[in-house]
Amino acid sequence: MIKTINPYNNKMIMSYFQHTDDDINMIIQNVNDSYKKWKNISIKNRSFLLLDLAENLESNKLQYGKLITEEIGKPIKESILEIIKCASVCKYYADNSESFLRNDYIKTENFKSYVRYNPLGVVFGIMPWNFPFWQVFRFV
Repeated sequence: MIKTINPYNNKMIMSYFQHTDDDINMIIQNVNDSYKKWKNISIKNRSFLLLDLAENLESNKLQYGKLITEEIGKPIKESILEIIKCASVCKYYADNSESFLRNDYIKTENFKSYVRYNPLGVVFGIMPWNFPFWQVFRFV
């Protein structure tokens, strides 16, 4: 069992079963299956989802902030600001992804040359504990 401990009062918040190798392989396969579907969703539709996510973060910033504070001991004001920062990055990419990911045409001796941006697929990241929401959002 993996236990989440409040660093302020040393009380256990939650306990979790540790994933087995088979669990991890299944999770990776499920994520890869999702990637195959998501890569075909238009940037415009993904942008709408990012805006929905930003709204969710802003609407629940106190709840998420309290969770951060309880789990890692960060002052509540900083925890809430972390959530607000995550919402702002969602809005930023919702507003700019279409231009960022547009094909970049390059003049060459060829008929057509361009840089194209394609989804990467499954990416594994190990995140530090001190910015639990922000690290994930900046990584994604």
